Amino acid sequence: MVHTGSLPAIIRNTLPELPLLASEYLWELILGSFPFRWIVGRKVTAGSTGAIVKHRNQLLGFTIQYGKPAGAGVVYGYHHPLRGPVYYPLLDPFYVEIPQLLGPEKKKTYLVCSTLGDPGQASDELLGSIDARYQEVGPDGEILDEKQRKTSTLHPARVPNLADRYGFSCFKDILLLLDDYDHLPFVRRHLEFSGMEHGLFCFRGAWKNEPYELPPGCQGSPILDEDAQLVSLLAGGDRNSRTYYGLNLWKFLSDAQFAESGI
Repeated sequence: MVHTGSLPAIIRNTLPELPLLASEYLWELILGSFPFRWIVGRKVTAGSTGAIVKHRNQLLGFTIQYGKPAGAGVVYGYHHPLRGPVYYPLLDPFYVEIPQLLGPEKKKTYLVCSTLGDPGQASDELLGSIDARYQEVGPDGEILDEKQRKTSTLHPARVPNLADRYGFSCFKDILLLLDDYDHLPFVRRHLEFSGMEHGLFCFRGAWKNEPYELPPGCQGSPILDEDAQLVSLLAGGDRNSRTYYGLNLWKFLSDAQFAESGI
């Protein structure tokens, strides 16, 4: 297990309580925060979906990312349907490698978590300097290819490299929910827990007539139970068996905490 950075104190000090408080969502944020993108330095990296959890007076952001982005995390942004892009500074983002789980092109897979700062802390100078470029990232986060992208077609809800690669906005993300939120695209309802495989949760659709969706950029999508508690983050899927694989988030964070402290 590879650690980068230090586990945020808000997680380290209160981790056992988090599962009980996972339903403390800012619903305006959780329903408006898809899609989001992680921005490092002045370059836009491959995007992923994620969840925002409110714990006491802190906002925590979680996602799963294929390949570790080069550079240090600077801001986290999402596209709000009414206010447009909103940027939160990442306060000491923490990367934990998920062992035995490889993404596309055999990229290492990481859980990324961070406390989110006040949006006002993201300076206009910083946001104005972000340079959207097409990037191909290797298994260890190295940049394999990079070229300038036409900014005239850049939409806040799109990540350039994935959108260009697949020819459409990659952020019609799958949201694995047991509740019915029809106003969100690719809501996957009526999932049932079907066991564990390689340390990951397995979820299958109870209704076979519903389509199996696994669009680009959907890794990190939240899986909620009927009480709207966050139980997992999407880590991958198998189209043949129509199975979605989810990370046991709270156990994984707990194991990471113990590993860091040497217990």
